[in-house]
Amino acid sequence: RMKGLEEKAAIMNAKNVPHIRLFQPSTIVTEEYRYGWVDRTIFAFHAVFDPYVPTQYHSVDVRLLGMAMVADAEKMLHSLVEQDASESILAKVTYADYINVAGEAFEEQYQPKRSEL
Repeated sequence: RMKGLEEKAAIMNAKNVPHIRLFQPSTIVTEEYRYGWVDRTIFAFHAVFDPYVPTQYHSVDVRLLGMAMVADAEKMLHSLVEQDASESILAKVTYADYINVAGEAFEEQYQPKRSEL
Protein backbone atom coordinates (compact mmCIF):
# COMPACT_ATOMS: atom_id res chain seq x y z
CA ARG A 1 0.00 0.00 0.00
CA MET A 2 2.81 2.42 0.89
CA LYS A 3 4.58 1.76 -2.41
CA GLY A 4 1.35 2.52 -4.25
CA LEU A 5 1.07 5.87 -2.47
CA GLU A 6 4.72 6.64 -3.25
CA GLU A 7 4.16 5.82 -6.92
CA LYS A 8 1.08 8.04 -7.12
CA ALA A 9 2.98 10.92 -5.49
CA ALA A 10 5.92 10.50 -7.88
CA ILE A 11 3.63 10.42 -10.91
CA MET A 12 1.67 13.48 -9.78
CA ASN A 13 4.86 15.46 -9.14
CA ALA A 14 6.41 14.53 -12.48
CA LYS A 15 3.71 15.82 -14.82
CA ASN A 16 6.26 17.40 -17.19
CA VAL A 17 8.51 14.35 -17.35
CA PRO A 18 8.01 12.63 -20.72
CA HIS A 19 8.92 9.07 -19.61
CA ILE A 20 8.33 7.62 -16.16
CA ARG A 21 9.66 4.13 -15.47
CA LEU A 22 8.65 2.50 -12.18
CA PHE A 23 10.74 -0.55 -11.37
CA GLN A 24 8.85 -2.94 -9.09
CA PRO A 25 11.06 -5.72 -7.74
CA SER A 26 9.38 -8.05 -5.27
CA THR A 27 12.45 -9.08 -3.26
CA ILE A 28 15.98 -7.98 -4.11
CA VAL A 29 18.42 -10.83 -3.57
CA THR A 30 22.13 -10.19 -2.94
CA GLU A 31 25.12 -12.52 -2.68
CA GLU A 32 25.62 -11.75 0.99
CA TYR A 33 23.28 -11.89 3.94
CA ARG A 34 23.07 -8.37 5.32
CA TYR A 35 20.30 -8.88 7.86
CA GLY A 36 21.15 -12.28 9.34
CA TRP A 37 18.56 -15.01 9.59
CA VAL A 38 15.84 -12.85 8.00
CA ASP A 39 17.78 -12.65 4.72
CA ARG A 40 18.69 -16.33 4.87
CA THR A 41 15.04 -17.29 5.34
CA ILE A 42 13.68 -15.03 2.61
CA PHE A 43 16.43 -15.97 0.13
CA ALA A 44 15.90 -19.69 0.83
CA PHE A 45 12.13 -19.31 0.36
CA HIS A 46 12.60 -17.59 -2.99
CA ALA A 47 15.20 -20.12 -4.15
CA VAL A 48 12.62 -22.89 -3.69
CA PHE A 49 9.39 -21.15 -4.75
CA ASP A 50 10.46 -18.68 -7.48
CA PRO A 51 9.92 -21.19 -10.30
CA TYR A 52 6.30 -21.66 -9.16
CA VAL A 53 5.13 -18.15 -8.27
CA PRO A 54 3.90 -15.53 -10.76
CA THR A 55 6.65 -13.22 -12.03
CA GLN A 56 5.04 -10.36 -10.11
CA TYR A 57 6.30 -11.99 -6.90
CA HIS A 58 9.56 -13.40 -8.27
CA SER A 59 12.77 -12.35 -6.50
CA VAL A 60 15.41 -10.52 -8.52
CA ASP A 61 19.19 -10.56 -8.23
CA VAL A 62 20.48 -7.07 -7.46
CA ARG A 63 22.89 -7.29 -10.42
CA LEU A 64 20.07 -8.22 -12.81
CA LEU A 65 18.00 -5.30 -11.54
CA GLY A 66 20.89 -2.88 -12.08
CA MET A 67 21.60 -4.23 -15.56
CA ALA A 68 17.91 -4.00 -16.46
CA MET A 69 17.72 -0.38 -15.27
CA VAL A 70 20.75 0.60 -17.36
CA ALA A 71 19.55 -1.33 -20.43
CA ASP A 72 16.08 0.19 -20.10
CA ALA A 73 17.52 3.71 -19.82
CA GLU A 74 19.68 3.12 -22.91
CA LYS A 75 16.67 1.76 -24.78
CA MET A 76 14.60 4.80 -23.82
CA LEU A 77 17.36 7.20 -24.90
CA HIS A 78 17.73 5.45 -28.27
CA SER A 79 14.00 5.36 -28.93
CA LEU A 80 13.22 8.99 -28.20
CA VAL A 81 10.80 10.26 -30.77
CA GLU A 82 9.09 13.57 -31.02
CA GLN A 83 5.95 13.58 -28.98
CA ASP A 84 3.54 16.03 -27.49
CA ALA A 85 5.26 17.65 -24.49
CA SER A 86 2.07 17.34 -22.45
CA GLU A 87 1.94 13.58 -23.05
CA SER A 88 3.59 11.43 -20.40
CA ILE A 89 4.46 7.78 -20.91
CA LEU A 90 4.24 5.71 -17.74
CA ALA A 91 5.52 2.15 -17.50
CA LYS A 92 5.69 -0.21 -14.56
CA VAL A 93 8.63 -2.55 -15.04
CA THR A 94 8.58 -5.99 -13.36
CA TYR A 95 10.68 -9.16 -13.28
CA ALA A 96 9.50 -10.36 -16.71
CA ASP A 97 10.67 -7.04 -18.17
CA TYR A 98 14.05 -7.32 -16.41
CA ILE A 99 14.57 -10.69 -18.09
CA ASN A 100 13.46 -9.37 -21.49
CA VAL A 101 15.79 -6.38 -21.29
CA ALA A 102 18.90 -7.79 -19.59
CA GLY A 103 18.37 -11.49 -18.95
CA GLU A 104 20.68 -12.83 -21.66
CA ALA A 105 23.55 -10.50 -20.74
CA PHE A 106 23.05 -11.34 -17.07
CA GLU A 107 23.13 -15.09 -17.76
CA GLU A 108 26.34 -14.75 -19.78
CA GLN A 109 28.07 -12.59 -17.20
CA TYR A 110 26.99 -14.08 -13.88
CA GLN A 111 26.02 -17.72 -14.31
CA PRO A 112 28.71 -20.14 -13.13
CA LYS A 113 30.69 -21.93 -15.81
CA ARG A 114 30.79 -25.74 -15.81
CA SER A 115 34.40 -25.63 -14.59
CA GLU A 116 33.28 -23.65 -11.51
CA LEU A 117 30.60 -26.20 -10.54
